[in-house]
Amino acid sequence: KETIDNKILKYLKEGNSISQWESYEIFHYTRLSATIHNLIKRGHTIKSRWRILRRGESVKRYKEYWLVEPKAIKKRIENKEDIQEGFGFNVKRKFEWPD
Repeated sequence: KETIDNKILKYLKEGNSISQWESYEIFHYTRLSATIHNLIKRGHTIKSRWRILRRGESVKRYKEYWLVEPKAIKKRIENKEDIQEGFGFNVKRKFEWPD
């Protein structure tokens, strides 16, 4: 049986980034930070950054994680435009190289 850690690793290796909300929507999993910690301990290089979502006066902060490995980076570059679903709406964005 495939573990949740391996499912999330596979998702990241496909060139995707993931946030807690996406983790819940895609995998029905709420302990993303624990999985990220486990993957880092297993030797994977995972970067993160804080994202801010503003809707009117409401401000929400969340972390976005991505894998820094040659195949994952290549996939992120190939998919210069993608659709990210989250928070009940679609957001079209162009590829940004994270710091």
